[in-house]
Amino acid sequence: MHIKEEFAKWTTGYSGCDGGDIGSPASPSTWVCGIEWGGDYISYNWLKEELERQADCDPFGGYDTEKANTDYRYNVNATKSLAAINGLQVSEYKKFSTDIKPFFKGQKGYFKMNLFPLPFKNTSAERWKIWINELTGLSTKHEYVEWCRNNRFRFLENH
Repeated sequence: MHIKEEFAKWTTGYSGCDGGDIGSPASPSTWVCGIEWGGDYISYNWLKEELERQADCDPFGGYDTEKANTDYRYNVNATKSLAAINGLQVSEYKKFSTDIKPFFKGQKGYFKMNLFPLPFKNTSAERWKIWINELTGLSTKHEYVEWCRNNRFRFLENH
């Protein structure tokens, strides 16, 4: 395994984040982390471009439309959970989303990202394509998961 420098930098940054309020020791935020992006966006060109631009995600960015929390299945489930955690009925998730605006630009208290930044339709190891090795230096999805656990998670723990 010979990890490509661009990939190492990309995975130990904010690639795969949607944004919101990252928080601080003085003003902590609740982080909601998916496993990995849904959909099947990954292609050779997509990943090459992501690595070249270093996924210039603004961790302090976030959504700018309320539909983001009510139209995407993962966000609906996340806001339902957050509503319940905050003492509301699960059915009041739209009110919570409208009033609190979790993961929105300029709002406080909530941050959303993916633990593993590559987008796959599902978490199956069979989704790993041979060309991904060329861009990452990793031969299998298992190696990728271990790389993220040992490197990306350390970065996230310190931020």
